[in-house]
Amino acid sequence: MADVTERSDPATTTTDTNASVENDKEDNNINASNNNNNNETKWPESIPNENESNIITIVAGNTNLRWSFHNGLAKELKPALFWRTPHLKGNDVKEDLSLSLARHLPQLVTDYLFGPECEHPTTEVANKAAENRPKVKVFIVSVVEQQSEYLASLWTSVPCNFYVMKEDDFYTKKDGRYDGMGIDRLAVLFGAQEQQGSPALVFDCGTAMTYTATDKNGKILGGGISPGLTSKLNSLRQSTDSLPPLSHGQVYERMKEALNKKAPISTFATNTKEAMITSILSEIACWSRRVISQWMNTVGRSDSNKNKSTSYDNAQRLVLLTGGDAEVLYQLLTKGAAGVLECKSSGNNKDPLMEEYAVTHTKHLIHYGIAAAIMKQHVIKLCNSQEYRDKIMEENQSLIDQRIAKQHKSKIIRGTIAKLTFSTTNRNEHDLLNIVVKYDTGEEEKVDMKELQTLLKLYKQHGEKDINAKSSSSTPNKRKSAEASTPKKKKEKKQPTPKKVPVTFNDPDELKGRRVAKYFEKDLFFGVIKGHEKDEGVIYWQIEYDDGDAEDFELKDLKTGFALYAANKHLDAEQSGTNAEATEKTEAATASTTTTEAEKMDVVEPEKEKDETATTSKEKETATTKEATENNNGSNNKSSEKKDIPQDSMEAENEHLLV
Repeated sequence: MADVTERSDPATTTTDTNASVENDKEDNNINASNNNNNNETKWPESIPNENESNIITIVAGNTNLRWSFHNGLAKELKPALFWRTPHLKGNDVKEDLSLSLARHLPQLVTDYLFGPECEHPTTEVANKAAENRPKVKVFIVSVVEQQSEYLASLWTSVPCNFYVMKEDDFYTKKDGRYDGMGIDRLAVLFGAQEQQGSPALVFDCGTAMTYTATDKNGKILGGGISPGLTSKLNSLRQSTDSLPPLSHGQVYERMKEALNKKAPISTFATNTKEAMITSILSEIACWSRRVISQWMNTVGRSDSNKNKSTSYDNAQRLVLLTGGDAEVLYQLLTKGAAGVLECKSSGNNKDPLMEEYAVTHTKHLIHYGIAAAIMKQHVIKLCNSQEYRDKIMEENQSLIDQRIAKQHKSKIIRGTIAKLTFSTTNRNEHDLLNIVVKYDTGEEEKVDMKELQTLLKLYKQHGEKDINAKSSSSTPNKRKSAEASTPKKKKEKKQPTPKKVPVTFNDPDELKGRRVAKYFEKDLFFGVIKGHEKDEGVIYWQIEYDDGDAEDFELKDLKTGFALYAANKHLDAEQSGTNAEATEKTEAATASTTTTEAEKMDVVEPEKEKDETATTSKEKETATTKEATENNNGSNNKSSEKKDIPQDSMEAENEHLLV
C-alpha cells in the first residue's frame, strides 16, 4: 500500500479519499463521514434475514476496535470469532479501501467477504463473492465518532449493510436509561442480563472502570464511572514529578509474584512503587465490594431456595466482570483478594476483603449484548405475527397434563403441566411460552422451557416410583442446580485412574454412543453417552449406566471416563460383537477430527473463561499463536500485502472449541 501522509482533519481525509477512488463511490464515502445518522438501525428492516449465515459486530472503544464474526439467526447470532485491532487512522481510508479493510480482518472473515484464495482483495472480487449470498450486515457500537466515520468508509468497499446501533436498541427511557448514558455500558449490561437474568450487576474494566445495575424487573438502577487501572497509573505519572513511572505490566507482574510466592502485598509499603500499587489495588478492591454490597441491599440477597439462576432470574446474585482488566478485579473480589493484598482480621474487626461474592469473568460480553439486542428485535417481529403465535401454541399444546418430577431436598416430588400461555417478553426464539406446573402437593411454579425439559427428563427417569435422591453434595461433578441434577444411587469413591486422554470433537453429539467407566465404592460401572445439552455455555454429556442409573459428565469427567474405560474395556460385558466394532470406529473417527478456522465457521458459543489475557506480552503470544494457526490453515494463499500485516495491527482473541 502506498505511503500517504496522514491528516488529522476528517473533512480533508474524506476529500482525498473521494479523489482517489472510483467516481461511483464518492457519494457513499461522503455519506459515511458526514451523515452517519443515516446508517442508524431501523427495525425490523435491520434484522438479518434467515438466509444470512453470518453477521459482523464492531465495538469502537476508547483505545481500540473489537470485532466479532457471528453465526446467523439459525444459531441465534452466537459469536464464532473475536479479534482486536488498533484504531483506524486517516491513511486507512485513503486510496484502496478494500485492501485496507482486508488488513483488519482475520483469514476466515477475509475468505467470507472476498472468497477463498483471494490474492488481491478488491471491490470487484467482493461483489463476485457476494453473488450467491446476501449482503453481510455489519453492526457497530461506538463511543468514538471519528472511528464510526472511518469504519463506514471502509465498508463501502464491499457489499454490506452498515448499521450504527442506538441507545434505544438496548434500553429505552422507560427501562431506566438516562440521557448521556454510554451505549457501550448499555450493550454490556444487556449482555449481562441476557446471560444471567435480573437483577444484574456488571463491571466493565477498561480505560474507565464502570459498573451498571438493574433491579429484579430488569429496569436500570444506574451505575458509576471511575478511572481504570491504566488511567489511574497515567494520572499519577502526569500529575506528579517525583513519583517513578509505573506501567500496567509492572502491576500485573507484581500481582503475579504475590500469588506465586503466596506473599500478599503489604498495606504498609516500604518503597514508592509498592506504595502506589497497594493503594491502587486496595482502592479498587474496597470500592467494588461496596458497590456489590449496596446492590445486594437494594435488590435483596440471593435466594437460598434456588441453587442456580434461570434464564431470567439471577437468583444467585452473580456479578459479571468483563473488559481488559477484568482478571485484576476477579482476583481482588475473591475471598481475601486471592492472596494478592494483605488481609488481617482481629476479634470483631473483620477485614472487608474477606467478604465473599459470586462473581464470574465473562470475555467479550459486549458482543453478546449486541447479538441479544438484535435477537430481541427478531423475536418481536415473530411475535407480531398471529400466525406464528398460533403455530407455537399448537406445537406445544400436547405438553398440557404431562407429568413432571423435581428433586426437592432428598425426595422426588411430582406434578403436572397445568397451563401454557404465549410470552412476548422472553428474548429467546425457542422459549416463548410461560409455563405453569402444579405439583401434587398443591404448589404451583412458573418455569421456562429449559427448566421444563429438566423436569420432564427427571420424570422419565423415575416415573411414579418413590426413590429418594442423593443430595447434590454426593455428586460433585454434576451441575449445582437441584432442578438440573440427575440423582443416582451409587456412592462415589475415588480410585486411581489412568492418565486422562484428550477428547476432540466438532459437535458434542459426535461422542454419542461412546462407552465410559467410573468407580463407585470399589465397583467399576460402565455406561454410554446418550446425548448432550448446554447450560450457561458449559457442555454436559448425559451418561446412562448399564444398571439404569444416570448422571451428567463435564469434559474433565469424560477424559477420566474414557481413560478408565480404555484400561478396563476387557471387563465390559455389554461391549462385544458389533457394539465393540461400532465404538472402535467412533473412537477412531473422533480421534482424527480436527477443527480449523477456515473449516469450521459454524462455531457456537465460545467458552466463558476466567483467565482473560491482560498483559501486553501475553496478548502478543496469543496473536503469534493465532497467526501460526492461520498460516497452517491456508493463509499462505494471501498476497504478500496481506501476509505482511504488522503483528500488533491485529490480535486474535478467539479460543477454538476443540478441546
